[in-house]
Amino acid sequence: MSRKFSSVSPVIWLLPGLLLSCTKEVEPLPDWSAGYPSAEEADTDTDTDTDTDTDLELTFKVSIPDDLVIYEHRFHEISDPLIPCEITPGAVGDASNLTCVFDAEELDLWAEGFAYSIFAPAEMCDYVAWQHYSYEAFEVGYGGTVVRYAVDSDGTITDIENSLNGEPYCEYDYRDAFYPSDGPNCCLGRYTVIAQLPDGVYVSSGQEWGGHAADCYGGAAFVDPEAIFNEADFPVAHLVYLDKAPYYHEFSFPSPQDHMLSSNVLLANNYLPADHGGFMPAGLAAAYANPLYVYECLDHADEVIARISLVVREWNERAEYLQGGDPDTTGLEDYWNEPLDDIHDWATGTPGTDTWIEIWE
Repeated sequence: MSRKFSSVSPVIWLLPGLLLSCTKEVEPLPDWSAGYPSAEEADTDTDTDTDTDTDLELTFKVSIPDDLVIYEHRFHEISDPLIPCEITPGAVGDASNLTCVFDAEELDLWAEGFAYSIFAPAEMCDYVAWQHYSYEAFEVGYGGTVVRYAVDSDGTITDIENSLNGEPYCEYDYRDAFYPSDGPNCCLGRYTVIAQLPDGVYVSSGQEWGGHAADCYGGAAFVDPEAIFNEADFPVAHLVYLDKAPYYHEFSFPSPQDHMLSSNVLLANNYLPADHGGFMPAGLAAAYANPLYVYECLDHADEVIARISLVVREWNERAEYLQGGDPDTTGLEDYWNEPLDDIHDWATGTPGTDTWIEIWE
């Protein structure tokens, strides 16, 4: 299939480097439990983007202009608060592959959402590409291949296999009393009904469980106002042809509050492996999840010139935020006896390795 690109126009395409694939291996995020920046190192300056137009022309960067995010925040390379999130043309190795962190207090992120921009300088990128963060909110799985039950002459139903009161039952279909009426059906595959009736055996093959995997996912990629979806209803990577022209683009994500959610997981992808048995949360390890916000500068042959990955981290206490301490404190507030961790993140929303946030949009 041929692809035709117009100058500086968006083309929607699943890139090999950003492809949604069930075989994709994702490197886990750093374990911040080993320590956090000291108060002296922490950058509490809210004026995070004071660059001039001349400066913008020099680097491939993700930045947070003050007019995009109105509340106090920090933004920098993840291991060093003094390093900005930008890559100089010609950089190689680690210098061309940055992971950056956006720090915000939990209520700010929940009530206001967040926004940022990317910039590619002239003469650096033939294309820019991006894929936003997403997760599996409800576990997706295949139902049983056989639904079997029996009906006695007095009408008594005996469930034998994948049956509930004589009706097909799949643990991945969440449209039941434990979820809202519009809960998703995440049960995939086909089944055959075998009913042992008083007058014989009834068989009906080729039945569909009817689940739709994309309905069971959530995250920034799904609520991005500019999102474009493929035939399976998953958001796809964006590819923009530049031919080395400069490029600037702003992203703005609605708040979890706007979507009536009780969790910051919609936007905040930060997690500690220690909270999940040494691994990533199950929802981020799922087949079609994207644990990071990723932005790439590519050449004509789809080789990576520069890559910036973004982590959004919410903080539970203002005092810890101001001193660059621990973003994940727990316990109760003095006097008020209310939780320090007021709004769910990955730690509280999906502890361990086999729990699911079960919040989707």
